[in-house]
Amino acid sequence: MEWNASDVALLTALWTKGHSAAQISRRLGYSRDAVCAKLLRMGLKRGHKPPTANPKIIARPSLAACHRPVEKVMSSHKPKPKEFTKRQLCEMLAEAAANTARLLR
Repeated sequence: MEWNASDVALLTALWTKGHSAAQISRRLGYSRDAVCAKLLRMGLKRGHKPPTANPKIIARPSLAACHRPVEKVMSSHKPKPKEFTKRQLCEMLAEAAANTARLLR
């Protein structure tokens, strides 16, 4: 089923008035998916309110203020993992293999 010009005009008018895709589909006789696809192809989106120039910032008490104070402040810096030499890695692998062999006995 193809979209004719009058259906497209009515679709645009109803969408800009704020009707849902389901309401438009019932009115026009198309499926909801067909209406959504047509809106997508036409580039029509629901208008979102633009951010205000002076947003209202509401101060809310923090949950952390209700609990005991933290004794130690954790740093956001993550330490580098320890780097091993090739020899150390081979020794660790041999030890792991020996431990595994002991478990299988």
